[in-house]
Amino acid sequence: MDVIQDAAALDQEIEYQQQQLQDIIAQQTSKMTEGLEDEYDQLDELEMLDAMKDYEATPTTTKEVSKPEQTKAKTETNYDKLLADLLN
Repeated sequence: MDVIQDAAALDQEIEYQQQQLQDIIAQQTSKMTEGLEDEYDQLDELEMLDAMKDYEATPTTTKEVSKPEQTKAKTETNYDKLLADLLN
């Protein structure tokens, strides 16, 4: 019976030690990664600034100026004919 109790105590001690080890690893990882988010944000800003530096602000395409259509006189006469037809 003593052997079983000793084995159970050893098992509990091993579990406790493993938990302590996991806690230490988590603390060290937290310390190592503490300032990394700020550094990543700064890197993202630098990459964005580099990308914007290559961006040309003035458009390279030109817009074509369309000429006014000559159909205005035709539409006026069509409206006049339509109005005359409606009045008759």
